[in-house]
Amino acid sequence: MQEKIKSLYILASVSVIVFILVLACLIFGLTGTMDFWQGWMFLAVFCIPTCVITIYLMINDPVLLERRIKSKETRPQQILGQSIAGFLFLFGLLGVSALDNRFAWSGIPLILTIISEVLILTGFIIVFFVFRYNSYTSKVITVMSNQKVITNGPYSVVRHPMYLGAILIILFTPLALNSWWGMIAAIFLCVIVVFRTLDEEKLLNAELEGYKEYCQKTKYRIIPYIW
Repeated sequence: MQEKIKSLYILASVSVIVFILVLACLIFGLTGTMDFWQGWMFLAVFCIPTCVITIYLMINDPVLLERRIKSKETRPQQILGQSIAGFLFLFGLLGVSALDNRFAWSGIPLILTIISEVLILTGFIIVFFVFRYNSYTSKVITVMSNQKVITNGPYSVVRHPMYLGAILIILFTPLALNSWWGMIAAIFLCVIVVFRTLDEEKLLNAELEGYKEYCQKTKYRIIPYIW
């Protein structure tokens, strides 16, 4: 058991380090300079919460950590959706935003960049509380054995708080990286999140006991008072 936990910790640590290096290489490589303060600020706001959440799961919920790392989608439409989303995030949000800065296609006011960083951090805080309250969270759409409907914490506000956090991170990443053009990929990514939400709700309504009643009580899917 200890060997399994140790292997999980190593896998999680390596995954986070590789992910951070990929982000840094994309941002600074395509920008063509290390003298890009928006890129450094974004990396700090994105990577520090990622590390904190990973360490929290290592200590408090290694089962959830394993599920987040090792679970894989099996349905073709979700495999396709995740592949497109990954491509858009890396090369649309980050890649286009970096090229935007390299060739000065557009620019963002300083105050909007700072607000965007704060909203990205807010997105990660929401994700943290999702993990804290819902140990059934998975990166695949499925219903697990003995899974229960979570109704407290962020789930008392919207039915899919994880996606709310993700949308905040997605939408404000290009602005934090001083780019308007990166918003094109951000919009497409948000559309993918909406379709994933609808697909997930269809499965949960069919297979998770008590979910229909929860939907009647908690009316909004992602955005409070809107949708």
